[in-house]
Amino acid sequence: MSPSAFLKSPSPPGRRPFVKMHGLRNHFVIIDQRGTRDDISAADIIRICDAHEGVGAEQVLTIERPS
Repeated sequence: MSPSAFLKSPSPPGRRPFVKMHGLRNHFVIIDQRGTRDDISAADIIRICDAHEGVGAEQVLTIERPS
């Protein structure tokens, strides 16, 4: 499945679809926020980046609509 198709797929309640990528030993979680109004809190980011509780990453990137 391509990353763009994955970003468009529906997610279960309480979960966000995401793509995890890496390069040069850095891990990134990319979340498409264009179709939602849910904000990502600092606690959410900490949980996502935690390798034991989340998926593990150094950075979380969001795609948002221009303002």
